[in-house]
Amino acid sequence: MTPTLDMVFSSPARKVITAHRGLSCKRPENTLPAFLAAIEAGADIVEFDVRDTQDGVPVILHDSNLDRTTDGTGPLREHTWAAVRTLEASYWSGTHNAGRRLTAPAEPGTRIPSFEQVLESLGGKTCMNIQVYVSSDAVLRRVCDIVHQSGLHASVFLMVADFATAAFVSKLDSGIQLCIGKERDNPRRHVEAGARYLQPWRRILTPALRDEIVELGLRASVFFANTPEDVAAVWDLGYQGILTDCCDMAVEVREARFGGPRPA
Repeated sequence: MTPTLDMVFSSPARKVITAHRGLSCKRPENTLPAFLAAIEAGADIVEFDVRDTQDGVPVILHDSNLDRTTDGTGPLREHTWAAVRTLEASYWSGTHNAGRRLTAPAEPGTRIPSFEQVLESLGGKTCMNIQVYVSSDAVLRRVCDIVHQSGLHASVFLMVADFATAAFVSKLDSGIQLCIGKERDNPRRHVEAGARYLQPWRRILTPALRDEIVELGLRASVFFANTPEDVAAVWDLGYQGILTDCCDMAVEVREARFGGPRPA
C-alpha cells in the first residue's frame, strides 16, 4: 500500500518522524542512499531540498554551492545538469553543519539526483517533505508539473519560502499540499493561506502554540531534534512530529516510549 500523509498523521497521538535530508547522520545527505536508508530505518517522511541547474533542471541539493557536499565547486546555477550529474556527492561527515566533509569520497558512486529521479525512486515507498529553493517561477512550475505527473499528491507536500509563493503554487495546482517557511509562530496565517503543514523551530515551542496548532488542524513537525533527549522533549510537549538527521535513533525512542510500528 502506498503511504500517504493522511495515514502518517492519522492519529494525533501517533508520533511522526521525518528524516532530514534522509538518514544524514550515517549517509551522504540528500542522496538516494540516504533516502533509502531512512525508509529502511522506519522514518515516516523523507525530507530533501530542491534547487535548479543552469539549464533549469530541478535537482536535490541543500546549498546553493556545490563545494560542501560534492567534488564540484561554485554555484549550482553555473553548471548544467549534464555536468552536475557526474559529480561525486559523498563528501560528508555525518551532520549537515560540520563544514567541508572529507578529503576523499565516503561512498563512491553517489551522485546528485534529479527531482524526477527521486520521485520515481521513492514514490510508493514513503511520504516526502520537499523544501523548494528554486530560482524562478519557470522552474517552480516545472517542479509542480513533475509532482502532478508523478500522481503523488497524497504522499508529498512542498515547503515554500513565503505566502506569495504558496499562492502561486496553488494557482498552478490546487491539489499540491503546502507548508510555508515564514511566520512559523503564526499558525492561523498558514491555515488562511491554504497550508496544511507547519514546521516550527524548536526554540519557539510553547504549550500555547501547540494548542493553536491542534485547534486549527495543522500537521506540525518540529525542526529539529538530534538526540534522544531532544526528541523526547518535543514529544513530551505534545507536538506530533519531529525532523531529525538520525531517524534510526528517533524510531528507537518512539518504540521505547510509545510502542507500535509505523503505518503499513
